[in-house]
Formats: sequence, C-alpha cells, structure tokens
Amino acid sequence: MRRAGRTVVFLVFLVAAATWSSSSMFALGNIVHPDRPVMAVTVPSALVRPLNTLAIHSRRPRSISVALLSDSTAIAYPEGKRIHDRLSQNLASRWTGRASVYVASLSSLGMTPAGFYLLADPITAAHPDVAIVTFNLGLARSRLAASLQRPELAGWVLARRWWQTLIELDLHKYGVTADRLLLYRLFVLSGQTSRWLEQSSQQARLGALRQAVEQLFADRFDFTGDLAARRARATLTYMEEMAPGLPPRRSARSAQRYYSEVMDGLSEDHWVAEITRALLQQLARAGTQTILYVPPINVEYAKSLGAYDEAGIGRTLAMLEQLALDTGAEFADLHDLLPDVAFRDTGGHFTHEPPYDGPQLVAEALTPYVELLVRDVSTNR
Repeated sequence: MRRAGRTVVFLVFLVAAATWSSSSMFALGNIVHPDRPVMAVTVPSALVRPLNTLAIHSRRPRSISVALLSDSTAIAYPEGKRIHDRLSQNLASRWTGRASVYVASLSSLGMTPAGFYLLADPITAAHPDVAIVTFNLGLARSRLAASLQRPELAGWVLARRWWQTLIELDLHKYGVTADRLLLYRLFVLSGQTSRWLEQSSQQARLGALRQAVEQLFADRFDFTGDLAARRARATLTYMEEMAPGLPPRRSARSAQRYYSEVMDGLSEDHWVAEITRALLQQLARAGTQTILYVPPINVEYAKSLGAYDEAGIGRTLAMLEQLALDTGAEFADLHDLLPDVAFRDTGGHFTHEPPYDGPQLVAEALTPYVELLVRDVSTNR
C-alpha cells in the first residue's frame, strides 16, 4: 500500500510539474511575442464575419453577392484601397440594375486554390452569387513551400468530399493526410477550434522564445555557435536570391527558378490545376457563377532577365482558359497588365499610390467580368 501511495504521489507531482512547466513556458512565450502568430488555423476564424455577411446578402432578393478568393496580392494595401474595395467602388458607379451588389473578400495571406478547395463547404454554404477564384502563377509549383501549406483547413471538409480530398486529388502536396484530416475534423466537430487556435498560438510563440534565449546567450557570453552559422546562411541565401538595389527584385537565377514551371507550360493534370478544376466545379454545383482570375506578374522584369518564355506561358494560359471553359467560368487573364514600376516587391504586391494604383488597375480590368455575371444573376432572378 505504501509503495502504491508513493507511486500516486509521484504521478501527481509529475503532472503538476509538467503543467507548471508548460504554463510557464507559454507565459514566457507570450511576453516575448504578445501578438498572435499568423497560422493556417486562424484563416477560418477570420472568414467567419465575411461568410456570415455573404449568407445574409444571399437571402436578400435585391442583393447580389460577390466573393473574392485570393491571396495577399489582393489585400496587402490600406483599407479602402484593396482590390475588393476598388471593385466595390467601381461597381457602385457603373451598375444600374435594381439589385445592389455586395463585394466581400475571403482572401488571406498565402492562400492558393488548394486552401480554398478545403474551405469550399463553408464558402458554398454562404451562397455567393459570384466568386472570383485566383490562380497565382507564382504559386503554381510541384513542390509548394511548407510555409504556404495549410493542411489545418482540412478540418472544414465535409465527409462527402473526403474521398476526393484524400484519393482523387494530390492534396498530400499541401500537407493533407488522412490522419490530419480526421484529427482536424474532430477538433471542428467538437467545437474545440478556439482551444486549438490558442494551443497552436502558444506553441508558435515558443519558437520566438527560443530565438530570444539564443540571442541572450550569444550577447551575454559571446557564444554564437550555430546562431552565427544560420545567420551567415540566411545572408548568403538572400544575396543569391535578390538583385542589388531597390525596389526589391529577384536575381536572374531566382526568377528563373520561381517561374520555371509556368514558363515550361503547365498541363491540365498538374496538381494545382486539378484542384482548381475541382474548386470551380464545387462552386458551379452550388449555383455560384465563377471567374478564374490570373493576377499580374512582373512580365517586364522577367523578360529583362531572360526568364520569360512566351510560348511556354502561352501553353499554361491556354490550359487555364480551357479549364475555365470546361467548368463554365469566365477567364480573366491579367498576368501582363502592369509594368515593372507597379510592383513594390518580389511577392507580386502592387504599388497603390500614383502614378500606378495597382489594386485600382486590377479592379478596373476585373469589373467588366464581374458586371457580366452580376447582370446574368439579376436577369435570372
């Protein structure tokens, strides 16, 4: 009995120590990095309000809703100057129909068609009348960087789409596996997404805490060790990837590698193309009119480096146009809309001040496509 009692006491102290240690570490991480880190699981929570607003507008007979499904190239601007803001302003001045037009952004940093495919069920449940689906040429790669993968979004895939998600499509390249899908779906169904978000945030903050501790030791004891080696590698990588001068531009080698697949010509069985097709089909089945939108890339700069293949990218765009045709979508190819000076960085983000207001120029080019579908929706009501 005495031995059993000691074992119980030991286990209680062990659990208490583990709880205290983890709580203390999380508290320190929160001090070092008080802001919530950007994580994939935050995407659905950020979309709750726009999705609810879309659902409200879908129930109003005199309201037509438009949803923009895009990445940071659509939203990395001041409020009122983002692409959906500009699009809304353009439609307000041009649309003369009886119904009002509401434009919502479902865009998020680093989102690709794969991410929106995983969120297709809550999106279609909101019943947008028109959806603009973005196909960013810079993100169409066979090997997508881990930082751009959002497997946590599989938690919002309904069971009827599990077969397609796990078997028919190559979403394993997006980090989606059967065990992850089932685990994340369990979190969502059990109503534990807020706790999941909080735990994920705390764990992400520990990375910032580790970096702070490494820096403290390096400064206090003049011991750089692996920290200096990592910094040297990062500096060397940056120098290899970036051209000298401002604004930031890729080196010739980096640009060729970045666009290599789209410049070679994507085929219809490329995993990103197949997922885009599945997403457009899902939206069409739900009664949503769609536009497949190719955002501008820095064609002028790519040509100056010899990294632009007219014939190869022509094959990619022809494939996308056929994909749009097959799924009943409009095809808005704006890849060569803007000159070099309209890009402010290497991520495809636009300048938003004179002489080039990139979001406004993109919105102006998209407006006729949206207006066409809005007119069709209005006529068929």
